[in-house]
Amino acid sequence: MHVSVLCRSELFKAQIGGGPCDPRMILPDWDRHDRLGVVMSSPLGAVGASLMIQLAMGLSYDAEPRRREDQYPPVFLFHVGGRFGDFSPMDVWPPRREVFVPADPYVLLGALNDRGITRLLLPETGLADTGLPESGLQGVGEAPEGPAASPAPWRGRDWICRSPSGWTDGSSFCEQLASAYLYAPRGGTAVGETVLSSSDPECEAMVEDVLQPHRCHQKFARREDAALLEIGAGPSSVSDLRQWLEIFGTRLDEVDPATRAQMLACRRACREAGITAQTYRRLSADEALARFSTGKDPAENL
Repeated sequence: MHVSVLCRSELFKAQIGGGPCDPRMILPDWDRHDRLGVVMSSPLGAVGASLMIQLAMGLSYDAEPRRREDQYPPVFLFHVGGRFGDFSPMDVWPPRREVFVPADPYVLLGALNDRGITRLLLPETGLADTGLPESGLQGVGEAPEGPAASPAPWRGRDWICRSPSGWTDGSSFCEQLASAYLYAPRGGTAVGETVLSSSDPECEAMVEDVLQPHRCHQKFARREDAALLEIGAGPSSVSDLRQWLEIFGTRLDEVDPATRAQMLACRRACREAGITAQTYRRLSADEALARFSTGKDPAENL
């Protein structure tokens, strides 16, 4: 539960359309009922959304400060079509917060709905490579002021309409969605109006632990119980932390070493003067649903 101590919204700087803004404007009106869902379809791809994830964690605690005492933030990671790396070093935990779904857009939609996701991050590339079927892109265009571009943006999506009462899932998704963004696995997007940055070393250390799981595991596994307990926050016990290490240990080789090393080198090379920056593009509900079935940027289809 180290994010309860380390993740605070004031650690981030933000820009929208080239102008500075309060980071809380990126995920506006966040309240105690909000839940972040991050879709990942390539090895360790969600590191490209690390700052948005950490900002959401800070906002969750800002919305209900008592949560810092005994709750992990409501962040869910959806692995689509594979197993793409353990994000528990960033406190995506307990383990059921990482959800593994097949490459089926309707299954993904249901998984998001069932967990009450209100804020959504989708990868810029990769979903098309998982075998998701093609679908029409009716009604896709510029992102409007709010997340929903039309009263029923799910209409015209064949993969929704031909599912059993799929209309209820499409409607629920659009009703729940408060914010949606496109992110790139390597941290920038081709077209992005929203920029987050941070110079906080602890935030970056969490990401490096995800990218170097063997080192992270060894760092904690060799500690004695008393020393291990010192890293915990909230009511964590030695038993809790040993269970985490055991589960974490089963997932150390989910991503091959060469990929991890390449991503770590790229991550470090992109940092300037100790600052990590990531660019995101806002999506409407129409655009988000379109990406479920194509994995392509809707703007390319206009």
